[in-house]
Amino acid sequence: MEGCVTRVERIGDERFRVSAGGDDDGKDGGVQTFESRRLLLATGLRDFTPDCPGFREFYGLTVHHCPDCDGFEVSGKRVAVLSHGKQAVGFTLNLLTWTDHLTLITNGEPGDIEAEHLAKLAHFDIPIINKSIARLEGDVEKQQLQVVHFDDGSKLECDALFFNLGTEPASHLHEMLGCQLDPECGHVAVDEEQQTNVKGVYAAGDLTPRSQLAVVAAAEGAMAAIHIHKSLLPPERLL
Repeated sequence: MEGCVTRVERIGDERFRVSAGGDDDGKDGGVQTFESRRLLLATGLRDFTPDCPGFREFYGLTVHHCPDCDGFEVSGKRVAVLSHGKQAVGFTLNLLTWTDHLTLITNGEPGDIEAEHLAKLAHFDIPIINKSIARLEGDVEKQQLQVVHFDDGSKLECDALFFNLGTEPASHLHEMLGCQLDPECGHVAVDEEQQTNVKGVYAAGDLTPRSQLAVVAAAEGAMAAIHIHKSLLPPERLL
């Protein structure tokens, strides 16, 4: 069936009710409801993106969020890094694999960056700009970022920008079911079979703590499917 799942609930031992279609109030064509003995959550994450003019025009070609995926594309180039808080320094240092022409931009929100981490940035001659971004500018036709403009009128010339502003679950179905989160990363915790703490509920993909890559998500989904199938086998067929 096609439709957005709006609600899930546990209605018994390893039995769940899923509501899909319409909206949260059951309007727009109504809501379809069905029951299941197993659930696989694969709703992923949503990236927090920069809220500034020009971002959409360059996102995906010269504005990126994943160094592991697109770091090679900026080898030796001038790269602006938009991030803040504890994750900012590690995210920036990771890009040294491909270029040493880096500038960290906190967008006016430096956050909690420890002195030891600031010293690492200084060691690699990586400056920090604690200013708010006004807009991104470049060759829109070629999707080539060229300049980051700040609210005070100053600017930074660059060839690319990487951002890490955090993520959030794309849905809250796991909260409705009472799934526990990993204390380190805040994603849905799973065991070696991709099962959550709620028996009968599995999770795969970016929603779980492992690397956020399509190939990893596909592998986790396959493993979850195998274990779901095995969990539904009748006892007389098990050894």
